[in-house]
Amino acid sequence: NAASDSWDAGETIGFSDDNTAIHEMRCDPVNGRLVLEYDDVSVLDLASKTMTHYTEDDDGLAWFAVEQLIVLGDDIWTPTDFKGISRIGLDGTVETWTEETGFPDDDVSDITVDGSGAYWLGMSSGLLKWENGTYTLMDKDTNPDIISYFGPQHVETAADGTLWLGFNTELCNFDPASQTCTQTVNMQNDLGFPVYASLARLEVLPDGRILLQSYDDGVAYYDGSTWTRLALDDQAPDNYFDGLAQTSDGTIWVYGDGLYTTDVTAAAWETFPDFYPNDLVEADNGDIWMVSSYKVAQYTGAQLFTWDDEAGLLDTTYNRLAINGKGVVYAVGYDGYSIIDGDTITAVGAEQGWDMGNIRDVLVVDDVVYAATINGLVSLDGTSWTVLLDETYVNLPAANIGALASLSDGTLLLGTTRGLATYKDGAVTAVSDVTGSISDIFVTPDDQIYLVSFPNGQPGGYFHYDGSSWNFRPDTDFPMTSLRAVMVDSENTVWIALGDTGLGGGLYRIAP
Repeated sequence: NAASDSWDAGETIGFSDDNTAIHEMRCDPVNGRLVLEYDDVSVLDLASKTMTHYTEDDDGLAWFAVEQLIVLGDDIWTPTDFKGISRIGLDGTVETWTEETGFPDDDVSDITVDGSGAYWLGMSSGLLKWENGTYTLMDKDTNPDIISYFGPQHVETAADGTLWLGFNTELCNFDPASQTCTQTVNMQNDLGFPVYASLARLEVLPDGRILLQSYDDGVAYYDGSTWTRLALDDQAPDNYFDGLAQTSDGTIWVYGDGLYTTDVTAAAWETFPDFYPNDLVEADNGDIWMVSSYKVAQYTGAQLFTWDDEAGLLDTTYNRLAINGKGVVYAVGYDGYSIIDGDTITAVGAEQGWDMGNIRDVLVVDDVVYAATINGLVSLDGTSWTVLLDETYVNLPAANIGALASLSDGTLLLGTTRGLATYKDGAVTAVSDVTGSISDIFVTPDDQIYLVSFPNGQPGGYFHYDGSSWNFRPDTDFPMTSLRAVMVDSENTVWIALGDTGLGGGLYRIAP
């Protein structure tokens, strides 16, 4: 409410308590409404604050998910890029077109209308003109100079009557009369995007301005005469991260949707190609050991060696790894763990009697290998193990332990799904100041504790113990509430990995 600078609670305008995720939103100022991709498509009347839902099951939408929401006049169009396209009229009438009903292609990604009232659609098979019930398809056979294989993913109408077509890495200013591109704009050659960049969204405004969004490499803007690329310089190279590490040479390693290196300034990034780790640890000799789904890897600085089940590893998805004082690698995962001792590889899983379930973290303290499982705390000794804590320990907030760390005196920190506990000399103690489901813990040499957690009925966020008291910042203080990992670098800057794929987040740093 702009007049009162206030907000309406979601439940008062049609949102349910357990599902408020909005994946796409369009404003229809002429009709005073917001169009939302929510359950499946919802329309919020801004005057009455009432929400009307249109679904595949109840109203006949082509599909429950849409490629985008498009407002043309009084109509809302919902291309699915998979199962056809639907139109929601101002009176709420839903019409759907699919291949089953005679429509040329189910893979519709965009639609626009020109000044004569003809519709133009971007489809996998080509560019479709739809006028007075007649379909005219331009494809790679009829118009090879425009369409090399697939049709445009984006179609926009310009004020001069031409169309802008958006392909994977190129724009075409299409003249419907001559069926030619009067101008092409290449994202790499003309706008300076990196070679792997691709087009995510295109909008042409009535005044001639053009907005272009790439998937991961920034945006571009056309003001009517000049293109300007706004890049993600000096920013995180991805949005999803769930691991952080600093090696002895000062290099910062961050990983999630990819693996990247930088330094403490985070001014430049390098991509480590073709490996997507779930954990990364430096050995005493400087080698980098990593685990990913079904693989363990060793990077020497020049060579990358990998092992999988064919080499003797347990056939499982690996979560974490640790290296003991003798250089023996313990890689732990969903169904047990594997040991790499020089050239000897040993797998420990269900066939060997492993019955503690998913191992979420592993840590070596005073030559003891501790494993955090969904059913408690275990010490590993080769192919044997000892259960140290389980659900019977009343001071353990939860048997599901997701993160481990240790203090200088050997005290273990146990990050559970219901808060934090300590473990020392067989005794477990809950830490009441820390709440949420702990996702990561980092301890500095002077025993300051940094941890992050997800909310789970208890508050989640960022916790810091400075040696005398706990300080807390709720997850809502951050750009994204999914706080996944935390680290303090050699310059005492706190790094926090946050975010979800496709939902933003990235990296957050707190300078000293």
